[in-house]
This record gives sequence, structure tokens and C-alpha cells, in this order.
Amino acid sequence: MFKKLMAGVLLASLAITAIAPVASAAEGKGQIKSNKNAVERVVGFSANNNDRLDTLIAAVTCEAFDGEVVDLLANSEGITIFAPTNYAFRKLGRALGIKDGLTPDNVCTVGTETLGTILTYHVFDGGKVWYKQAKALRGNNVPMLSGELARISGQKDRVRIDGAKVVVKNIRSSNALIHVIDEVMVPPSIENA
Repeated sequence: MFKKLMAGVLLASLAITAIAPVASAAEGKGQIKSNKNAVERVVGFSANNNDRLDTLIAAVTCEAFDGEVVDLLANSEGITIFAPTNYAFRKLGRALGIKDGLTPDNVCTVGTETLGTILTYHVFDGGKVWYKQAKALRGNNVPMLSGELARISGQKDRVRIDGAKVVVKNIRSSNALIHVIDEVMVPPSIENA
């Protein structure tokens, strides 16, 4: 199922090239590059911050994906990942009627196609978008890897994407830039279903 989803996403990625020049500016002077890929950085961040991203890690490593999501996140060049916290997954799960919310123990029970769409909706593959660049994109819709558009908003010094607030910004990896967000973004195709 995930392979079918990714095949459909390839067409949507053509639209991303229109935003790529804005989003792929080079790193500023003094920025430290990481030799770890995005998956390694998310795992390291979670380990150093009280397991803050455990549910996301469990979701991308679901057995049903057969390693495809991990491979996508670890090996795609020039992507920006919006990584929801454990609390964000618990909140979404409770809204879906799951008493304890979505946790590392139950997140893989979500249907593979639905979970795959949600995960790819958190990835922008039009370049590494630094927090400062995201502020410049406020008021715009940006195409996500799922093929749907997410809205960048916020006021003053804050950035939100589809209402989710960026709570940790600019986590660098060898292939991606990662921003931690406080909500799981639900793609319109799932929200309106």
C-alpha cells in the first residue's frame, strides 16, 4: 500500500519545484552540519529529550511499511520534516476515541494507508526550510510529500504549519532539517473523509 501511495506522490512533487528556490537557500555561516541522517537525528533527539519523539519513531518503523518510510526519511536529500511530539500523538488518539491516545505501543494499529498519508504529510521535499525561511512563507500553502497542501501561518516570531506550532526548530541532519511540532497534522483527505 505504501508503494502505491508513494507512486501517486511522485506526480505531486513536480509542483514542489515552484517553491524550491525559496526553501532551499544554503545554510548560513556558522551553521553546524550533522553527519547523521534524519532518522538518526530524530532517534538521538528523542533519547536526549525524555523520549519526546518515541511515538513518531514507532510509527515510521511499523512492520507494515517494511522499512520504506525509514529509508525515505534517511536517504531523501533536501527534505524538511515536521516531527510531532508524543503528546501530539496522544492528543490525536484521544480525539479518535482511544482512551490513552496513540502511543509507541498502539500507533501501528492505525491503518497502513492512513498512517502512511499522515507521515508523508509531515515531509516537505522541496528543500531544507530553515525557521527564518518558514516565517517568510507565512500565509502560503506548501506542497507536502503526501501530495496535499499544508498552510504556513503564525504571528510575530512564531511559525505554525496547519495550526501545529513549531516548538523546536532547525535540528540539522545530513539530508534533512527537522522542526518539532506540538500537534499531528491531519491531511485534508483524511480529515474530510
